[in-house]
Amino acid sequence: MIVEIMPSISASDITAVTAAAAAIALVIATVYLAYVTKRYVELTKELVQTQTKLFAAQTNPLVYIDLEERKDGLFKVFAKNIGGNPAQDIRFEAESFQLVTDAKDDRPISFSMLPAVQSGLKGLAPGYEKTIAFVEWGAATRIGKAVDVTLKYKNILGDLKTETYALDFHYYVQHLHQIYR
Repeated sequence: MIVEIMPSISASDITAVTAAAAAIALVIATVYLAYVTKRYVELTKELVQTQTKLFAAQTNPLVYIDLEERKDGLFKVFAKNIGGNPAQDIRFEAESFQLVTDAKDDRPISFSMLPAVQSGLKGLAPGYEKTIAFVEWGAATRIGKAVDVTLKYKNILGDLKTETYALDFHYYVQHLHQIYR
């Protein structure tokens, strides 16, 4: 007597099992493909955001104001655009401080009286600087502190940017005093 250990499998059973396995594989492949597509979209979005930020950083104006010591004993106060596009409608706001004394009538000339401060600058191209004022050594010594100057300017789209910088007269006077002792 022969005992059958394996039941007989018909061709239709094999087809059904194969179809079920194929359906499961298709579902797994579809889920994986959906995940890969979702991840691709996320990475593309990050890339576009990064490129947008880089483009903005390279094409927006970036104006700052600073001091520079000159060989003739004057300090030059200047604004410079180190950004990638022109800055427009540049305005300066600061507490007023005395720059020099006018030799004609002995009136003090203050920062707020300067034409560039009163009316601002129409524009400043990338890489260019504009001298705002010259400060005498004696006036810088009398100021004796850092003076905050706020710059307000627009990019070519009209977006307003505001930045505050410290013109540190005290540092320059102390630094130069130590050098020339």
